[in-house]
Amino acid sequence: MGKLTDVQIKAWIKADERFEGKADGDGLYLSYRASFNIPRWKFRYKFAGTARSMWMGSYAELSLSEARKLARELSARVALGYDVAGEKQDRKADALAKMEAEKNALRVSDLAEEYFERQILGRWKHPNIVRSRIDKDIRPNLGNLKLEDVKPRHIDDMLQSIVKRGAPTIANDTLRWTKRMFNYAIKRHMIEVNPAAAFEIADAGGKETARERALSREELIRVFQAMRVAKGFSIQNDITIKLLMLLCCRKMELCAASWSEFDLDKGDLVFAW
Repeated sequence: MGKLTDVQIKAWIKADERFEGKADGDGLYLSYRASFNIPRWKFRYKFAGTARSMWMGSYAELSLSEARKLARELSARVALGYDVAGEKQDRKADALAKMEAEKNALRVSDLAEEYFERQILGRWKHPNIVRSRIDKDIRPNLGNLKLEDVKPRHIDDMLQSIVKRGAPTIANDTLRWTKRMFNYAIKRHMIEVNPAAAFEIADAGGKETARERALSREELIRVFQAMRVAKGFSIQNDITIKLLMLLCCRKMELCAASWSEFDLDKGDLVFAW
């Protein structure tokens, strides 16, 4: 039976009585140093003729009975030839190494940023198109995943979520950019396999067909009339929509256009509606 009791320990804590170590037996000690907020358990033993010790936990974490049980288990391992303090250090080192690896792991969001900066900016006329797919679809669905953890099911979940919100064309675009992004990662020796490689357009939004529907002159007149009275519809929106119809370009192409792409000296742009 051990030498210590819970009554004694609680009395020492209440009296703030400090000590280096009080033995309970079987290598179990209780320490209440001046720097401790609460007493801590220590296990002492000999391994290969050398005195060894290890901290087991605080009195708040381990009750007296639990500390005795753990001390018996550690004594049994020592008897079998194990250096339990060394094992604890190894486990701690492994845990720290895993934490460091997790912290420094490359994630899809890191890949997306590097890909955008090195492959899109300065090369594509309208980089905001790619930026939009990264920020609105790729990052929210895959961004927090480590590169090596991305599986085809993650790609499929992302594509289906886009299709479900009624945007098949965007699903196709997202698939294209995701494939290119992971191919870039392979070239940069970040991963070995592209998790999006097996996917085709049929797995995303499907084959895109050109629309033949067009607004008649009467319909256009009604649209422009509605734009003038629509609540919160600004003059900027009005002009933008008319420019899109006149120029037949994509919205992002117009929004990202620079002044150098317009030549107002060679002709006036007049809206007659």
